[in-house]
Amino acid sequence: DKAEKLTAIGKARVDVVKANRKIAQAMTRIGDRVFQLFEDEQEATLTEDADVVGAIEEIRALRREIGRLEEEIERVKAERSESQSVAPTE
Repeated sequence: DKAEKLTAIGKARVDVVKANRKIAQAMTRIGDRVFQLFEDEQEATLTEDADVVGAIEEIRALRREIGRLEEEIERVKAERSESQSVAPTE
């Protein structure tokens, strides 16, 4: 049971790192697209640009997922603490 909980925490942490990496990639795409729009003198269309809006939506979803994963990590840690604090009865 302890090994399963540690494995769950480790997996969730890896998933958080992966999500943060995807956020960084999306931010880069936004930056590239915004730069291109400014170069093309189309910055007024920024909030209507499908690439920008799509990347922003992806970032928002990933941030929600990170929040869920962090809550899961804390939940498993709390369960682990509770199970360790309960003295075995013999």
